[in-house]
Parts: sequence; C-alpha cells; structure tokens
Amino acid sequence: MNQISLFDKDGKKKSQVTLLTEIALTQELFHNKSGDGHAILTINGHREVWALSSKVYKDWLLEQFFNLTDKGANRNSVRDALGTIECIAKFKRECKEVHLRTAKLNEKIYIDLCDSNWRVVEIDKHGWTILPKSPVLFIRKKSMAPFPGPKTGGNINSLWGFLNVEVKDIPLVLGFLLASLRPNGPYPVLVLVGEQGTAKSTAARVLRLLIDPSLSPLRSPPKDEKDFLVGCINNWCVVVDNLSGLQSWFSDALCRISTGGSFSARALYTDTEEVLIDLQRPIILNGIDDIATRPDLAERSILLNLQPIQDEKRIAENEFYENFLKVQPEILGTLFDAISGGLRDIQNVKLSQLPRMADAALWVTAAEKSLGLEQGAFIKAYQKNLRNGVVTGIESSPVGRTVIKLMENHIEWHGTATELLEELSRLIDDQTRNSRAWPKSPNWLSNSLRRLGNSLRKIGYELMLPDQAADRTISIHRQEEENVQVDRIVEIETLPQHTATMKQKRQKSLPAHYSRDQGLEVFEI
Repeated sequence: MNQISLFDKDGKKKSQVTLLTEIALTQELFHNKSGDGHAILTINGHREVWALSSKVYKDWLLEQFFNLTDKGANRNSVRDALGTIECIAKFKRECKEVHLRTAKLNEKIYIDLCDSNWRVVEIDKHGWTILPKSPVLFIRKKSMAPFPGPKTGGNINSLWGFLNVEVKDIPLVLGFLLASLRPNGPYPVLVLVGEQGTAKSTAARVLRLLIDPSLSPLRSPPKDEKDFLVGCINNWCVVVDNLSGLQSWFSDALCRISTGGSFSARALYTDTEEVLIDLQRPIILNGIDDIATRPDLAERSILLNLQPIQDEKRIAENEFYENFLKVQPEILGTLFDAISGGLRDIQNVKLSQLPRMADAALWVTAAEKSLGLEQGAFIKAYQKNLRNGVVTGIESSPVGRTVIKLMENHIEWHGTATELLEELSRLIDDQTRNSRAWPKSPNWLSNSLRRLGNSLRKIGYELMLPDQAADRTISIHRQEEENVQVDRIVEIETLPQHTATMKQKRQKSLPAHYSRDQGLEVFEI
C-alpha cells in the first residue's frame, strides 16, 4: 500500500473513508448480473474473487488499512466506505458473470478445487488438467471445502466399497454424479430411502465429497422456503438429512431447484419491491419414509432403496473415511475422464424417447462409455426407476389409490368433480376421510387429479379434466388388460420390511393387471 498517501495534495490528513476507498480501488471491482458488487483480489500471487458484502472482503480491507496506518478503522468509517465501494462497483464498473463450484466456457468445463491457491480443473474433449489461474470467475462461500488434487489412473470401482447400493443402481449413482458436476441443469434429485442401519447419511456424505465438499455436509430439514433458498444460494449441492415426509411447499421448491425456476422475495422486510432469484442445484435427500411421492417430484428424482448392512460388515467411522480419502483423488480423476468423454461424444448421442430430465439423460449417456458402462445402461436403469417412482407416488396418494379402486369395476367413468368426490368417499374408511391428504371439496379433488394425471396415464388410466368453465365433466378411461402395452414391463423392487403398511396398501390399490412373479413385483404399462 506504499502507493497510497496518508495526506492529500494540500498536506491534510485523509479521512478513514477516503483511505479505505483508495485501498479498494487498488483492486479490480465489478458487479454481477444481479447488481451485487465484487472484488478481484491479488493475494500471495494468486487471484481471489469475493463479494463486497462478504466477511472475507471486509477483513481484507481492514487488514490493508491497518498495514497502512498502524490503526484500526472505526465502524462508521468502514460502513460508509463499503457503501461507496459498492456504488463504484455497481455503477462505474462492468458486469461480469460469477460461478459457484463449476462453470462452462468455450466448450470447456471448469471445476473449482476450492484450495488455498484457487486452482481449477479444466476439462475438454481431450482430457483434463489443473490450472493455477481460472479463466472464469469463481466465488467461494464460507462452508465450502476443498477437493483433493485429482489423480489419473484410477478406477470407478473403488467407489462401490463405500456406498451401500445394489449393482443394478450403479448406473444411477454414476449418472447423478456426472449430472451434478455439469454446470447447467436440470439436475435429478437423488432420494436415498431405507430403514435405520442402511447408511443413508454416510452415502450422502460420500457422494457430496465427490460433488461439493463442505464443512457442513448435511443439513437438517428447512423450516420454510426462505431457509431452503439460503442453503441453495450458499452451496452447490444441498443435502437434506433425516427427512420424514415432505410438506407441499418443500416438494414444489425441490422441483423448481431441480429443473430451474424463480423464487421471489421482498428486497428488505419493509420493501414492497420484489427480488427474483433463479437457481438450479443438485439435491440429495434421505429418510426412512417414502419421500418423493408427489408425481411432479417423482418425475425429477432418482429413488434408491438401501438395504440394511450386516453387523459384521460395519467398520469404525474414522477408518471408513480414512480409507475413502485415500482413493478419493483417483475417483475424482475418473469422473473428470468421464466428463471429458461426455464433451467428446455428446453430439453423437440420440435417444429414441426422452425422459423428463432429457438434458441430464443425454449428458450422462454420452459420458457412460468412459466409465465402462454398456451403452444405454443409464437410460434403461433411469426409465425403470422413474416407473417405480410412479407406482410409489400413486400408492402414497389416497386419491390415486381410490381412483384405481373405483375403476376396478368400470371401463369408463364420467361425471362432475362433486359426483366423483361422492363416489370416491364411499370407498374409503373414516381414517382416510379425516386425514389431511383427503380432498374436502370438489376443487381440491380436481387439483389432486391434475397432479396425478400423468402418473395415472402411465399405468393405463386416461384422465380428462375440464379445461373451461362451461364443461365440468371429468372422464376416466381404463385400458382393458389386453390393450396394455405388454412389451414395456417394469420390475418394481420390494420395499424394505419396515413399510408393511405400504405393502398392504399396494395389494389393495393397484390395477387388476398388476401381478407378482418370482419374488419381484411386475407391473405392465
């Protein structure tokens, strides 16, 4: 700071605000597309990017002031100076795009290692390398932890000793990892379900260490949408631990974060102006109960049922993570090799049928060859998983179960929402009728059917809802068994024993052409 004088040209001592502002102007200032001010600091020979509102930037400013004056700056001066610096960045400097953890530029993908030297991994179709200086501007959040330096020559099979997943689910896990390291969504929501002792939380920690290491890897369920949104802003991957069901607002928020959507909030408590925040993030959820039961979330999810671990196979937690950290660099290198393969082959990938998360499916399919998977292994497993989710969602919905029960004796049904609610109400017990999930009005029923419509169609029930006020007729048509597409057979794994009640519901609620064969539940759609 030798270039900054403590006195002005008239020999008068400069104010603290002036000195703090001049210190700030020795570094590059800019604002992002949201108008938030940032600074690019040169520290120990490397470049760091920090928001002007961050504690790190404020501490840097105070340190430089102290080095210059041998005194600390008073609180009011710091506040006034930061206000001036923010205005300079916002109104006098250019707009630049900032990124969190991963970014794409000129057909190359960059991943922030988050180490103390601010190095990044650059991945293109020829391979990957570590750069000392990033071509894109990455920002850091205080909870972010570093990746270890990735290494070549590894094998993805090293991962399976640390995840309690079945062989059939391996393509799904790899698909989630590859999709999560992609700078642009959509991102499937990974849902880990199982009884106590299935290592759900451990699996979530391990996966996050390969996507977005954090000082606080697991979060408790959010209290409200704002709480959840704050977590998404400050993390690339959000892991919500130990869920017991999902409230409607949370399920809707997960859908928007997965595929991209705007959240609105007031700028300040007393403001009437609205602030729009648009985010896409990879999400991991875990819990004992079925979580992704609402159809819109089920279509965006990868659902893994974890099985109990035998006591003799358990090891101490310290030993477990010590062993994992030894192979983590090579696993990362293998994933980066697969991303390179995806960049190389993405233009050549064509899928006959695109699922809801089409972009993610195409990306993973392009990369799977580099991981030694058979061509199409992910999309086959993913489509089967989606169909399983459809059945789970219908099983968990009292409206869905009861509509199927109603149609057991009908090929077609026509009537108003009021008439349908009356007929459905005759088929349920008092416990269901008094539950919060059962519709209490025709409008409520219509809204429930709109959510279930796509799922019901996938299992052979055509649902037509009125699209104008003059037409109040609801029509339900059940395909006869001989008309069901028997060439599309889905194996639905039996859920863990802790959900005996769900098994009873399943037997009562599914269609007549639902059968069991050789210990697997088989469902024709």
